[in-house]
Amino acid sequence: VHAQDQFFKGKTVRVIVPFAAGGGYDIYSRIMGRHMGKYVPGNPVFVVDNMTGAGGLIGVNHVYKVAKPDGLTMAAWASPLPR
Repeated sequence: VHAQDQFFKGKTVRVIVPFAAGGGYDIYSRIMGRHMGKYVPGNPVFVVDNMTGAGGLIGVNHVYKVAKPDGLTMAAWASPLPR
């Protein structure tokens, strides 16, 4: 647990929501982000980033192709999108 505490300390975790602000996935992600920082070792800051367009594919493609695989980017998308 000590290694995770040092990794997340002082960092920001981005939550990518591929839909518009105010929708169900956006609200869910903001509620989750508000509370997750308390329970992840190191208390990182969670920031919700809406990337709308193409039925959600812009946000999903950003997670797969642009975001670094370092554990600091999460996504909240509808289940049919990754297929």
